Amino acid sequence: QSYNYFITTITVVLFVTYPVMIRRILTIFSCHDLGEGKSYLRADYSIVCWEGDHQTWAFSFGLPAIIMWGLGIPTVGLCALLKNRHNLQDLDTRIRYGFLYNGYRSASFYWELIIVYRKFIIAALAVSLSHWDSHIQAMIATGFIIFSIFVHQDQQPFTRREFNRLETLAMFVPGITIYFGIFFNTGTLTSSWRLALFVLILLANFTFLIIWSILAIHTIRLLLKRKFPATMGKLTTRGATVLIERREEPGLERQFSRELSLHRSFSGDRRTGKDVRSRSRTSSLKKVIG
Repeated sequence: QSYNYFITTITVVLFVTYPVMIRRILTIFSCHDLGEGKSYLRADYSIVCWEGDHQTWAFSFGLPAIIMWGLGIPTVGLCALLKNRHNLQDLDTRIRYGFLYNGYRSASFYWELIIVYRKFIIAALAVSLSHWDSHIQAMIATGFIIFSIFVHQDQQPFTRREFNRLETLAMFVPGITIYFGIFFNTGTLTSSWRLALFVLILLANFTFLIIWSILAIHTIRLLLKRKFPATMGKLTTRGATVLIERREEPGLERQFSRELSLHRSFSGDRRTGKDVRSRSRTSSLKKVIG
């Protein structure tokens, strides 16, 4: 068990720190072209890109770090899940790698790694296209986000419908922000239109925050209800509380439907038996009277 928890700790630490590390690594390649055929490092404009020490650091540290950290970590995680894809419900596998696939459908157990790759691609695009026109950068990023939304809508990887909708919204809001942000750099909009676009972007992000908060509260209530059924279920009977809690779990809805059908069939058989006995007694009484 100690080895399992050690693997869990390493997995959580690597994937939680992954976005921060990627941003730090990519700053080595983030340069700003100021004309005269030279570009300067955005983090320090005293450093000329692709000359001297910067070129040495970029190829000796930056490029290997991108390959090993940016691509290596999600690839290792994906290989670990593929290796254990037939044992995902085993206790040891759930302890070690459950952080990566809990909440996803069995057919989409790898989707967390798809999300990691998507974030890496967006960050890499932002750096590699930094010397391009901002409109082109925004259009490429928007196109990639739209493609990601279509793929997500087709796969529906989460077990709960609310999470699928929230993930779609989480991609849609940045796409809207980037797309409308293009118009701020055109220089042809009046101040009124700029204010309207700003309000629209603000409302989109605020709506996402509200929906995320509601879903988070609902999830916390569900977890508390499962852990403390006696406390959280005061307004309902214990049987109804257990039924509600179990129906929230994926894969058990069919079982409840089957049990309910059997119960109804059994109740129907009992009622049918009573009717038969009643008719039998009525016939016997008529014979006696007759």
